[in-house]
Amino acid sequence: MFHENMKCHMHAAEIDGANVHAMDKASAGRTSPELSAANFARVLGHPLRISVVRLLANRGSMSFTSLMEALHVSQGLLGNHLARLLDGGVIACQKSGRISWYSVPDARIAEAVENLFGAAGAAPMKPAGPPSGMCFARRCTDHVGGLLGVRLLDWLIRNHVIALDGNDYRVIGAAGRFEPLLGDVMHIGPTSKKIAVGCLDTTEGRDHLGGVLGARLLSGLRDLGWAEEIPGSRTLILTCRGVRQLSDLNVIDASEFPQQDFGDGVDAATEGAHDGQ
Repeated sequence: MFHENMKCHMHAAEIDGANVHAMDKASAGRTSPELSAANFARVLGHPLRISVVRLLANRGSMSFTSLMEALHVSQGLLGNHLARLLDGGVIACQKSGRISWYSVPDARIAEAVENLFGAAGAAPMKPAGPPSGMCFARRCTDHVGGLLGVRLLDWLIRNHVIALDGNDYRVIGAAGRFEPLLGDVMHIGPTSKKIAVGCLDTTEGRDHLGGVLGARLLSGLRDLGWAEEIPGSRTLILTCRGVRQLSDLNVIDASEFPQQDFGDGVDAATEGAHDGQ
């Protein structure tokens, strides 16, 4: 009886194998919707890869460094899985200088991935909240990087303090309400550094301000007690005063950045210290 059952199983396996072989031969040389769907599923068939696609679908283009920090994975591991996604056409990559920006090239891919999570009973991904930590503000050599750095540059352009001149920026007007931060920008003495230069921000994908004026912004934020640098880190934290002043200048929207994102304990201490000066 045992041998007869074994023969039945072996015969069934032979039939299944023959059927699979026949299907492979029938599909050879042509791309069917079924094969395309199977390949798509195969490319996504790893938790990290599907997490990458979902993150890009919800946040837009991100640099390699930003992805690595958001997903808490090593450089080598992320690189291997990004290569697989790129080969499968699930994500796209665009170079900007030395930085590679990754994105989801088709809204249908984003929708399919979110539907997979929904079918698995997962909650919809929450929209990205206000930037925090180094993504919001950080020291980039001697100037301000992150979203705050980008917005400071936008303010200076919008208020006709500087203007783009080729690959750099030039001063076209007085600092106005930014004079407490920048000083007299119309009479800058001889210097070996460029007055105002764009520095591509690795988290925002746009320029923040470097050069003499960029360094003055960082010094001004510190000297006025608007920002402090976390010891042992390049992260800049806005104080209560900094949030109010930059909000009044329309650099940031205070409601967009709740107070707890900026270190309440540090703010309370520095607020009293600077008020007493």
